[in-house]
Amino acid sequence: GTALIDKWYSIRKKQQARGFHDQDGLYKFLTEEDREQVDFVGRFTVVVNGTVKLAQLPATQFQNGYSHCVNKVHTAHSLQPYEAHFVWVWGNNNGKMHRMREAMYFADPAEYYVQGGQGAHINVPTQTGDGATGAGPSFQLTDTPESEATGRAGFVSVDLPHIETPEGFNEWRDVKEDTEKMVSHHLTHVAAQLSEVYHAFVLAHLLNRTLVLPRVKCWCIQNWFENPLCRLPGELHTQFPLDCPADFLFDMNKLYSVEVQGHRVPIREYSFLDNPRRPVDVPLTVQAVPGALGATYHEGQDRVEVPPGMDDEALLAMLADELPHYRRVHFASPPTQLLGGIRSLKKALAFREVLSKLPVEWCCRPDVVVKAHPELPLRHRLVMEPRMGS
Repeated sequence: GTALIDKWYSIRKKQQARGFHDQDGLYKFLTEEDREQVDFVGRFTVVVNGTVKLAQLPATQFQNGYSHCVNKVHTAHSLQPYEAHFVWVWGNNNGKMHRMREAMYFADPAEYYVQGGQGAHINVPTQTGDGATGAGPSFQLTDTPESEATGRAGFVSVDLPHIETPEGFNEWRDVKEDTEKMVSHHLTHVAAQLSEVYHAFVLAHLLNRTLVLPRVKCWCIQNWFENPLCRLPGELHTQFPLDCPADFLFDMNKLYSVEVQGHRVPIREYSFLDNPRRPVDVPLTVQAVPGALGATYHEGQDRVEVPPGMDDEALLAMLADELPHYRRVHFASPPTQLLGGIRSLKKALAFREVLSKLPVEWCCRPDVVVKAHPELPLRHRLVMEPRMGS
């Protein structure tokens, strides 16, 4: 293989100077520059002057972050994957680590599952405006920096409202007519769910706990080129809705460094509560009940009912007596129903400043749709807005 590596490296330097990635070297070698004649039918091809045997690996068993985690092509063929290489994942190394956590593959230490606080991640300065601090990225463990010691009181989990998928959604096949209906459904309902996540971050911050991200549903994939029928071109294995990988929604470096008024809000992946490494717990379940005049704790049920739409300080006061007895607080009503406002205008503005920058840009409508509807943008900036009075 050294002959192939040498050839790839010679191409790589030239390709990088033109803005291409490392992996483009082999692709360019096989398809464009000094093109080798590859046998796409036979099992092997001899290349690089007869020094290298080249074989194609089946994508159903040798997978990437998309084929393994998103469309799960192996399940469509009832096959056991041989390996999964976490490329085709957004958000650099933090995105890869988080996608592995979502799949329950990442090897976190035992304390990650029993106490709050940030998990290991790549620390990238993100919240100083342009992030230009002069310091490069560094790998941080759970105890550093000091602001990451926040969130140690336990965990917060939330339920999101159920959203119906249009009948026949997965069988729609008209790229020109159906794609935009699919995209519109996706963007509308992702925005609604991100409003719930906004309120969930405020609740976690309020209780000094680590937020278990909810399972946000997606009806389109995230890509860097067109998504006909909300999938990769020519690919129909993906079924909707699917659990959105966090990197489909958020800037992953910013997601791992959410800090409001000096108080960090650590996170856990959406599959955290299903992970067998996590000990079973009995949460305090909080539910908003219209007409309730105050907090009602149901002895033996680990459940408290509160009035809907309270501000942060009133809600904290109602829950304060019960919080120390529970590792996890679960908000069974949608966060936008439970939390109606933030009493401090300064704090409310601080949350908006940080959380509004978390979402990424969704990509992309197919060319045929954009040409038919020139008023529609190719890309769409996801939004994360609160629904509260202050």
